[in-house]
Amino acid sequence: MIEPDLFIESAGGYIDRRPAHLDERLRRSPHLEIQMRPEDVFRNVNDRIAEKGAELGWRLPGPFLCECSDLCCFARLELTLEDYEELRSHPGRYLTVPGHDVAKAVVIEQTERVAFAERLL
Repeated sequence: MIEPDLFIESAGGYIDRRPAHLDERLRRSPHLEIQMRPEDVFRNVNDRIAEKGAELGWRLPGPFLCECSDLCCFARLELTLEDYEELRSHPGRYLTVPGHDVAKAVVIEQTERVAFAERLL
């Protein structure tokens, strides 16, 4: 599995890209290794899209990324913020294009435009 880059080189040194929710002691550790699944990376991006959409007062369906396990997938789906919030009310669920897989998950609902997969414990 390819690990996401945790630091970006900039003119002033390096920018820390580790998730903000990590404990501050862990964030300061330069040796911390994080292994994120692709679907969790895409989910994180979608959460940011939803936050921005709410901030801007979106009323129409907005663009979200497929949260499948394929690192090369950048398929786009359109969903209302209300539908996205409903999806996120179930923490183990992922948004995908129909036919795309999430590792260790099963499709629990599907339309011709979107599928919702839930991770098995």
